[in-house]
Amino acid sequence: MAFVLHADGRMSGRIGGGDLTGTWYWSEGFFCRTAQRDGEDLGLDCEAIEVLGDRIRYTSDKGTGDASIVRVI
Repeated sequence: MAFVLHADGRMSGRIGGGDLTGTWYWSEGFFCRTAQRDGEDLGLDCEAIEVLGDRIRYTSDKGTGDASIVRVI
C-alpha cells in the first residue's frame, strides 16, 4: 500500500492490490475522503486521525469503525 494525499485535494496510489483515486478534505476535525479502487466506488468516509511518530492511524466512521495504520515517508 502506498498513496499520496495531494495538496489540491486529490489522492492517488495503490491499495489492496489496486489503483486508488479519489479526493479528500477536512470536516469538523475528521479526514473525509471519497475513493475508488480499480474503478470500484469505496464511498465517502470521515475518519479520525492519530499521529503516532512516523505512523498515522485512520479509524473509519468518525473513529468508531475499523482502524488502519500507515507509515509516513
